[in-house]
Amino acid sequence: MKLSKRQAIQYCMEMWEILARTGGWDKGVAYKELRRKNPKLPSSIYGYCFACEYDETHKVRYCDNTCILTDVWEGRSCDDHGTPYDRWERVKTSRTRKKYAKEIADGCRKLLKEMDKK
Repeated sequence: MKLSKRQAIQYCMEMWEILARTGGWDKGVAYKELRRKNPKLPSSIYGYCFACEYDETHKVRYCDNTCILTDVWEGRSCDDHGTPYDRWERVKTSRTRKKYAKEIADGCRKLLKEMDKK
């Protein structure tokens, strides 16, 4: 499914909101919940990440500074040490995981607001 940049960021935000609410660590479970609300979404996406799916379907180099969420990742790749995603992935408690998932969702929300200004 080829998403627009805006759609990909919107779905990223919604998925991270689910993870912020649940404190879950499995993006696949969050994706399935999102898909129940949006049945037109494909059965799976690249890496259970809409930003990665966007890169993959638009033939952008995967997981480097061309990611549509580079600003959320503080100018780096998502899995670079110290990014919100890296912190989310490494924490052990649900409470702390919720905090970082919310930070990512908020970063996506900010990107959408910036797109609306243009």
